Amino acid sequence: MRVRRISMATRIFLLVSALLLVSDVFIGVIFYKKARSLLVEQMLENTKNMAATVGASIDGKDFEKAKKGDTESAENIGDINTEAEKATCISDELSKAVGKFKVN
Repeated sequence: MRVRRISMATRIFLLVSALLLVSDVFIGVIFYKKARSLLVEQMLENTKNMAATVGASIDGKDFEKAKKGDTESAENIGDINTEAEKATCISDELSKAVGKFKVN
């Protein structure tokens, strides 16, 4: 029985193909990890910007009144609570979204 040998050109082709496949997988994994970490970083930055926007929308005078215990300005306290609830909802939703990703 005759044993068929693989030609040198076929060996070189298979070796080069294997090396290209390994290098493509390696580059893909690196790219994926970097893109994922950048996405999480961007989401955290957006969360900080949203918190700053909500904080800026609360009137400082009303906050000081509520902080000092002024119970006669109930509408001011209600406005502050409404803004705080919005901020809490936004924060909760974003923490759920960010919690799906783990930064390594």
